[in-house]
Amino acid sequence: MACPRPRTGGRRWSAASVEHAGATPALPVSSGAPQSPARGCGGIAPRTAGDSVRRVPETNPTSPPTPRRDPVTRERHGRTAVDEYAWMRDDERTDADVLAHLEAENAHTAAVLEPTTALQEAIFTEIKGRVQETDLSVPTRRGSWWYYSRTIEGQQYPVHCRLAAGDETDPPDPDDPAVVDAEQVLLDQNAEAATDPALDYFSLGVFDLSPDDGTLAWAADRNGAERHLLRFRDLSTGEDRRLPDGSFDEVPGVYYSTAWSADGGMFF
Repeated sequence: MACPRPRTGGRRWSAASVEHAGATPALPVSSGAPQSPARGCGGIAPRTAGDSVRRVPETNPTSPPTPRRDPVTRERHGRTAVDEYAWMRDDERTDADVLAHLEAENAHTAAVLEPTTALQEAIFTEIKGRVQETDLSVPTRRGSWWYYSRTIEGQQYPVHCRLAAGDETDPPDPDDPAVVDAEQVLLDQNAEAATDPALDYFSLGVFDLSPDDGTLAWAADRNGAERHLLRFRDLSTGEDRRLPDGSFDEVPGVYYSTAWSADGGMFF
């Protein structure tokens, strides 16, 4: 078991099709499920670089904030619908009014739950004490590799690894020092989550190996919008691929559920 792992599955899936050249043959590995930090995720607006300029309403935090009503009328198929809260849609998480309202809701929640702070900490400590934080998944054989992931005490996210299988039919013991020395780290989510200090949210939504096990397609959501930035990692170098101009070979706005074509030349 690992330190409170986020739930997996139960999401809406829609395909985002992307053409990608340079990969070659086999079957895709299923994408990783979204993962978020073990604490502090519920209902809290992800922090962004614009935090310093957010407008927080000067209201009593013990009173629930009341959002304004701004009716928007839409007609579809002969039916009319009025949405008084359409102004709250903010796909880019940059609207000052929306962010201010979320901050007010968070302040209200914090004020109401403040008397239970000690109890919250006690419950969290008890749960954490019953969990084995340093752990690993069961190794899975795929072609000439064993694939597994590690969780490490004090770190929020898994580290995805693989080990050459050779002629062995039994899975390796990932706790064996020789195995640790020989394994290849495919993706360390902790390292990736730390690449942008302005953000405190990270969720892996795509983790798909190319048919020839040579390329990893991975995508992460960094603001909670469930729109991921997709990149392709060359597993022979451990580096994400770049275009001729030096920029990353990446696709923004990707959703969950992906797959490689059988020849590895297309990614959907």
